Amino acid sequence: PRKSQPIEQHFMFTDQGIDCADRNKNTLTSSSSGWNLNGAIIDSKGNITTPGNMTAGQGTGDQVDLQGHTHGTGPAPTAGT
Repeated sequence: PRKSQPIEQHFMFTDQGIDCADRNKNTLTSSSSGWNLNGAIIDSKGNITTPGNMTAGQGTGDQVDLQGHTHGTGPAPTAGT
């Protein structure tokens, strides 16, 4: 007899939508709220909400991130504004 092994990855159709996970612990689920990719939500209008930082141009001379950027020579933006 062969022992069963834990499921490391899956792709399922559920009552709420689609649920996917891979062996690297990445997840993708769909619901009426939109797509959830590892905690970042993309709604049906294209709005993105993420618990982490967003960076554009990573590793290039024009790299900018939403949490650590400054405006001109002033201070970083005030959170919640």
